[in-house]
Amino acid sequence: MYKAIFDDNIVNLLNDEYKDKREYLKANNDHFNCPICKEKVRLRWAEKAIRAPHFYHKSISECIYHDSESPEHRDGKINLFNYFLANLQHKTEIIDVEHYLPETNQIADIYIKFINGTQWVVEYQRSNIPSEVLIERRSKYKSLGIQDIWILGENVVTENGFLECSVLNIGQTLVSETSFGKGSLVTYNPLSNEVIVYRGL
Repeated sequence: MYKAIFDDNIVNLLNDEYKDKREYLKANNDHFNCPICKEKVRLRWAEKAIRAPHFYHKSISECIYHDSESPEHRDGKINLFNYFLANLQHKTEIIDVEHYLPETNQIADIYIKFINGTQWVVEYQRSNIPSEVLIERRSKYKSLGIQDIWILGENVVTENGFLECSVLNIGQTLVSETSFGKGSLVTYNPLSNEVIVYRGL
């Protein structure tokens, strides 16, 4: 959870403007609210941080915006966000992380709105969610006219030899209708920073 409301503005901890403001933000730790449910959230930012600074709900909450991701998912999402920010900023109006879509009550890992009005969401998916959940999420994006792009974790595809691989259910569901061409999947390993494109699956 990298975003919170402070003084009626959104603080996005992944933006460069906040990278040197640890002391200022920590001093205001009682004044942050969740941008979705508006409940109180607090900042976790150790002086010698092991993981990226982030917010968390002060009390137990049923809000959909919460911090329950694996370290690999968090790292992958941050890396992909920074990649798109560095390479597409000149073509876009918005590049946002953990972007809330109130019309469908969804939070996209990364949301991109181009100058010409085209909208993308980029989802970094490592967990093997049920097919019906994936199909519903994709259907909601489609209802908003948003192109959804799914990049899978390296854990979803296991290579069993030079020409063979096994694919978890999430990948098998996506491979029939992917943004990278029919029968294709893209995986990303945040530890090695390696991207692999599988075709002809």
